[in-house]
Amino acid sequence: MSALQSGSSYQVDGAFHHCSNALQAREDQLQLSGVGSYAWDDHTTIHMYTDLHGAKFNATAHRYSLRVKPTITFTWKHFDMLGGVNLVYQNDEDVSVRPLNVYPIFQCAYTSSKWFRPYLRVCGDLQRHSLQSFM
Repeated sequence: MSALQSGSSYQVDGAFHHCSNALQAREDQLQLSGVGSYAWDDHTTIHMYTDLHGAKFNATAHRYSLRVKPTITFTWKHFDMLGGVNLVYQNDEDVSVRPLNVYPIFQCAYTSSKWFRPYLRVCGDLQRHSLQSFM
């Protein structure tokens, strides 16, 4: 985690995976991701998460997705509220006919004690399947 200035932070990650099996199935994956946050004031924090995921299958099929997830968190007394949107673009028409998917993000939590914190969460995301997830 790296700090830009007081109240803000960011992190950048990357990964590469190569998978193959005895049936000559091959897959290469590249993932780049980043997350950042900025404390607007004592009660409000703005967050941004993004990632780019690319996969290549048997040297012919290419699939990629780009996710951008801006959220805002507001804290007041014992309540924590989070809201935002998850925008996911993908080029795989076998999975979805729409290239751009929009999912809501909402969470509300109440801290009544150190050991009890009820919450309500509504969110959605794109589930990726790959050769690595089956191994």
